[in-house]
Amino acid sequence: MRECRGRHIGLPLHSRVGDALPTGFAEVVVPKFDDCVSAGKYAEAVRGNMALAQKLGINAVPGFIIGRVDSSNPKKVKGISFIPGALPFASFQQELDAVLPAK
Repeated sequence: MRECRGRHIGLPLHSRVGDALPTGFAEVVVPKFDDCVSAGKYAEAVRGNMALAQKLGINAVPGFIIGRVDSSNPKKVKGISFIPGALPFASFQQELDAVLPAK
């Protein structure tokens, strides 16, 4: 799915394509996207990602995890909070302020 999405960043689902797209864009890009999804090449990876998100309690798109690098293992990040959905900057600021040390 990443390869398909990488070529069509930000493309809405076919049912949501509308006036926001330049004239002719949907006629060219949407069929390519639909073909990519229909081929199922990335279906297993998508299902795996969805299962992991469900296991972690992530149920919103977009979703953002605020975390810190694990001091005992710098290759790991410890999730501290989750911001569900497209929220205003103030929501992010509040979460970041709670995590970052005061100056």
